[in-house]
Amino acid sequence: MQKISLNAFNELIIENNTGLIVGNGFSINFDKGFANIYSYLKQGIYQLHKNGAFSISPDAKPNTRTVIKQNYNNVLKYIRSLSQKELEEIFIDGIDFARFITTNENIKEFINKSKYIHRLKIGPDMLEIARKIYLVGNTKGFQYVNIEHWPVLIWLYHLIENCNDFKVYKLKNNRFITVLTIGGHKKIVSNQKGDVMARTRFNGFSICYRLLIITIIFRGGKAVELDNLGNKDAINFSKIEAWLQGFEELFSLNYDLILEKVANFPVTYLHGNFQEYQQGYTYFQSYSIRYRNKQYFTNDIMLGDYQTTKVLNPAIQVLVMKNFINEMLPVKTLDMLKNKMTLSKVNHITIYGMHPENDYHILSGIYFNFLTSKIEKPTITFCYYDEKEVEIFIKTWHQVINSVYENKDLLKTISIYFVDSRDVFEQFLI
Repeated sequence: MQKISLNAFNELIIENNTGLIVGNGFSINFDKGFANIYSYLKQGIYQLHKNGAFSISPDAKPNTRTVIKQNYNNVLKYIRSLSQKELEEIFIDGIDFARFITTNENIKEFINKSKYIHRLKIGPDMLEIARKIYLVGNTKGFQYVNIEHWPVLIWLYHLIENCNDFKVYKLKNNRFITVLTIGGHKKIVSNQKGDVMARTRFNGFSICYRLLIITIIFRGGKAVELDNLGNKDAINFSKIEAWLQGFEELFSLNYDLILEKVANFPVTYLHGNFQEYQQGYTYFQSYSIRYRNKQYFTNDIMLGDYQTTKVLNPAIQVLVMKNFINEMLPVKTLDMLKNKMTLSKVNHITIYGMHPENDYHILSGIYFNFLTSKIEKPTITFCYYDEKEVEIFIKTWHQVINSVYENKDLLKTISIYFVDSRDVFEQFLI
């Protein structure tokens, strides 16, 4: 593992079959607003109400339709009347809820024994994520909590709602709990394995949170049109397009279309994206955003914590929803990554703007693909923003490999390089 110059990095791209994976750090270069999601809560609700279109599948039973519709409308009506400050206070109180979950011994014991707590070989479990929400929120502020993590608290709320200690805690004035209570006024009674999943998915706040964050990310069209981007006048788009054309494959972890629009080259969206056509319903729900006489559908967007949305939801969704013809199949992230890497014989992966701790499954997928394809001299270049990111990458990389793979021989043959992401992007500035 070593740091390399920008020239050495560009030579690696040319000399190898290189695939590029971009995260949110890539999009932030084009518009700083992608880094400040929480600053647009009130504006996002306005756009959701004005330009968003929420619908329920005709396949849903009448009772299910009623539950989804009333829970969603109840929460939307409640949050529409709140100011930006009052909306922020919901998340501030969410941090206190995370504190309660992770410090109450009875609650922790109940959660650890529950069959609805799902643990993976890689990455933190739900209780650990809740602890991280509390630690980050308590020390830095709610705005530093990963937007993907809040759904874990919604899941845990439904898991512990009948516990005595929680019933006592619920008597406190907590706005995060209040909005979840409003969102769960109508209930579906089920004995199926996916009961907690159903209550979480059909909670009005769970629905509203997802749609609100998606709407904010859409940024009034910034996610789909380059002309709207705040930094567009500072970027030489011809230069960056020529650079991107040097990659064999382009992968995006973002939902926006910026990479595709800049590259004029096909992009594989590993977590879904804004699309200009109807794809169907996810858990009987469909949401699209109107923009310039176009409708951008969002149903394959996997917004939420990796465990509950990117792993657990797809597994249960296929099991529970497979008989509904309008139900969308979940995006198979690692299958898409593997197929594209194999097709183009990718032996060099470049990662730009991705936080390793949030997308550790991608690191696992890269190692697995190098392992099974038996590529000679596999190489990874990680574009870092600061020294801490280098440390996090190294730590997460080894954690993933050591916890999942028995065959660690490949680990010694993979060359890993680091290059400053700011140097990379500065070559495209005017």
